[in-house]
This record gives sequence, C-alpha cells and structure tokens, in this order.
Amino acid sequence: MYRITFLVLLCTCGLNFGAEPKTTELQGIWKVTHGVGPDGAELPKAALEKARLTFDKNLFIFQGGPILMQTTFEADESRKEIDLAPPKGEVATLRGIYRLNGNKLTLTLSAGKDRPTQLIIQPGVMVLEMIRD
Repeated sequence: MYRITFLVLLCTCGLNFGAEPKTTELQGIWKVTHGVGPDGAELPKAALEKARLTFDKNLFIFQGGPILMQTTFEADESRKEIDLAPPKGEVATLRGIYRLNGNKLTLTLSAGKDRPTQLIIQPGVMVLEMIRD
C-alpha cells in the first residue's frame, strides 16, 4: 500500500526538465532506512529493505522490489528544495525540501500546491530518511 501511495504521489505531478542537473550533492543511490507516508503511517520494514532512490544527472529513479519508476527532477542546493516530475506529461509538481548531512538524506515530498516548509511528519507529506548506498 505504501509503495502505491508513493507512486500515486509521483504520478499526480509533472515537470519537463533539461538534461543537466543544477545539483550534484544528491547524485547517487540512496537506501531508504525510514519512511512515513502522507497518511502519517510508518512504511513497512519489508518495503524499506527494497526501496532505493537514484539521482542520476536530472533523472530520478525509484526502485522498490518489482516496482521501477523513472522521472526527472530539479533541485536547488542553496534553498534545499526539490521538484519531481512523473512520466507522461502530468501538470502538477511534486514539491519537497531536503537536508543532506554527510551520507544521510532526509526528504519531504508533497503532491499539494504548497511545498513543505519543515522536515517533520505532517498530513499530506511523505518523509523519507536515507543513507547513501
């Protein structure tokens, strides 16, 4: 259910970005170690064990067991903001903020019109904690 929630969040949004990233600090593969869905429920450990997020140039790839989803992203290192776009030209934007502390990444994402302003659990916002894989 939580993988579906994550994919629904991603698939309700859309952007069309260029090929060159504006950020290099997120580049690489990240293993999800903890997550809370937009409903406030913790993501199951079995799902977390398989979940990987990859930032490769301007590509964002989510891999979780049999699920593989690829889209584009833009991030602003100075403001620690990120925007994700699902494939198929949707018009909404999945907005988020992040904190990078060494090899630890915390990411909040919202499909709402407003970007989260804090890295905390709140209604309608997914919070993911990751380590560089």
